[in-house]
Amino acid sequence: MESFYTAADGTKLFYRIDDFTDQWRPAETVIFVHGFGESTEAWRAWVPYFARHFRVVRFDIRGFGQSTPMPLDHKWSIDTIMADINGLMAHLKLDKAHFIGGKSGGTISIKFAADNPDKVSKLALSCAPVVGPYTKDWLEAIENRGVPAWAMETMPGRFGTALPPEAIAWWAELMGKTPKTTLQGYLRWVPAVDVRGDIQNIRCPTLVIAGDAGPLHKVEETAAWQRTIKNSELQIIKGDGWHAGGARPDICAPMTAEFFRRGEA
Repeated sequence: MESFYTAADGTKLFYRIDDFTDQWRPAETVIFVHGFGESTEAWRAWVPYFARHFRVVRFDIRGFGQSTPMPLDHKWSIDTIMADINGLMAHLKLDKAHFIGGKSGGTISIKFAADNPDKVSKLALSCAPVVGPYTKDWLEAIENRGVPAWAMETMPGRFGTALPPEAIAWWAELMGKTPKTTLQGYLRWVPAVDVRGDIQNIRCPTLVIAGDAGPLHKVEETAAWQRTIKNSELQIIKGDGWHAGGARPDICAPMTAEFFRRGEA
């Protein structure tokens, strides 16, 4: 099922539901939150591991994928994104769900879980930063060479040597479709995002996934804040890129699905 939810300011948010659970059994919902420059399709390889046992909800963050592009002067704020998620849950009549956030989608998920403890059953974070990154070089690349060129240039850092050329081309095409003004506005805003003060407010069981190598999201930095979350665990994925969830979906996805199912009768 594919459809759109319209936010309070008129922004249309694309979402997709995949549900292959037994119709005679109650099924919990998992909401996937994608990272910067991505869309619902970034989770494509994860869905088969979840849809048999969970109602899977993927959505495009405002500006990305099939959601309404954001103009250059859009005032990005974490509160607006929180309102988008709350609105989508209300639209889908969801009181509670599991959350998976990848990269900056993990940052967003940290904030949502901290602000809405009654709405998050369990939380999984894949290569999530807690402080906004340095973005000047990416902004210059996008403004000077365009979005497709930027997407391809950043692939080695994301995936290292984990993926074959055809997979790299697919990811570059996916991210290269993102509207330029969305990327420019987001990159000018995101360095100021800081959720370190929110981590201590997470109350649900939490799985943190980190890559053991790559130029971003060092394991020791991730482990330092992961340890402050009660009832949390850290899983390290080997590789030479910093996007473990995209590079190793057949490791990360079943690990996360098992974490969410743990404790089921």
